[in-house]
Amino acid sequence: MVAIVSVVLLALGMRRTALASMFLVEGAVVGALGGIAGAAAGMGAALAYAANEGWVPVIPADAALWGIAADLLSGTLSAVYPAVVASRANPAQLIRS
Repeated sequence: MVAIVSVVLLALGMRRTALASMFLVEGAVVGALGGIAGAAAGMGAALAYAANEGWVPVIPADAALWGIAADLLSGTLSAVYPAVVASRANPAQLIRS
């Protein structure tokens, strides 16, 4: 999939740095959205369990921020390899193969 996308975009005249940054931004956005969803689900589950047990829920204010930051970092890091591969791809060689 990376090869197809990079062939089309490089053939249309996109610069290699713009192509790599596109992959990195996509990874960061997916990571951030996953972090937000995970933080909401985790806090919701903790609050529901505490309410079910009759406990007073205590969730640190920065707990959600740490989860979102961790997912943002992991999403960006997971996009580094495809970004490097796509930016180094030779469109002519990829079309021939």
